[in-house]
Amino acid sequence: MSATTALAHRFDAWVRSGDLTLLGLARFRILFAVVTLLTLPDVTRVAAYPDAWFAPPLGPLRVLPAWPPEPVLVLVQVLWVFALVALALGWRTTAASVSATVLSVAAYGLLYSTGKIDHNILAVLLPLVLAWSRWGERLSLDALRRSASAPPDPTAPAPAPPLRYLALLVGLAFFSAAVPKVVAGWLDPSSQAVQYDLYAEYYTHGRTELLAPVAIGLHSPLLWETADWATVVLEGGLLLAVLSWRAWRTGLAITTLFHLGVYLAMNISFSWNVLVYAAFVPWDQVRLPTLARRAPAALGRWWGGVVAVAVALAWTGVLALAGDPAWFVSRLVIFVGAAVAVWYLIVQARTLFRRPQTGREEQVPTAVGGAGSH
Repeated sequence: MSATTALAHRFDAWVRSGDLTLLGLARFRILFAVVTLLTLPDVTRVAAYPDAWFAPPLGPLRVLPAWPPEPVLVLVQVLWVFALVALALGWRTTAASVSATVLSVAAYGLLYSTGKIDHNILAVLLPLVLAWSRWGERLSLDALRRSASAPPDPTAPAPAPPLRYLALLVGLAFFSAAVPKVVAGWLDPSSQAVQYDLYAEYYTHGRTELLAPVAIGLHSPLLWETADWATVVLEGGLLLAVLSWRAWRTGLAITTLFHLGVYLAMNISFSWNVLVYAAFVPWDQVRLPTLARRAPAALGRWWGGVVAVAVALAWTGVLALAGDPAWFVSRLVIFVGAAVAVWYLIVQARTLFRRPQTGREEQVPTAVGGAGSH
């Protein structure tokens, strides 16, 4: 066997190794879709903006001369909600996953055409990356439609390649954030970039809540320079952690705490990132109450679409009339993610004092992590 062939076999084995199950991935599918629905913005609000404000980011929306008519915006909103509801129900899951990403790109492209852009691209791309991960084979209408009498084994492993690709995507996003920082001089001991960002958020953008006043009062160059180096090392090194699931999850757990610190000190939320890292949690290990009765198998045929349409229309009305609970839900994601991250790091620390176990990689429970930069 040549060295090239051996390397290819090792790479293939690495891509296909993993410890998540179809049940755990299905639970994450529902969590992701529900949280996304609860934090969904209202696209139709851009109809009130003048055409002079229409400045779409790089992409297909640049072919448009102005804002689309309001009926088109309403249609985009309804279809967007419909795709996410179908994803939560597991109805035509693959198509719903692809549609969720396509409609997210269109919807956020319109919202970002006002000039304000949020860093949620990882959450936008996640459904597309996991579209063929078989995350619709459990807890879904698709599962009822295919096999009402013989459900799949709850411990059946989930395909690892889509999750490896998602991890690589997150790692590359981190790396792309670290390189500009190095070029801009974040590692220069004569300046403290994190402290500068804190001052900018506090005095320019008025982010003065939570622990911001305490952070502003810290005048230690050593402390802030350490924060600069820690940020660059964390963002640049996470890509290397992709090589091992345990290292990856440990890195994500540390980064989740980094996100919590950024939120407390600068009032900047990266809840979308924390939600993405929840894809690597073995949700099948979480004990949940089981339903006493199963949904009718017929629901998995065409009635699932009727339910999805009804919920989509209802939720669109809620967004238009009553607003959305996005602020509360996004903060809840940050704090819950940080709590799980602490728990995971404690578990990992305890394993250092135990005899190493043989078997599959990462037999211990895992935790939510985070990605992105402030």
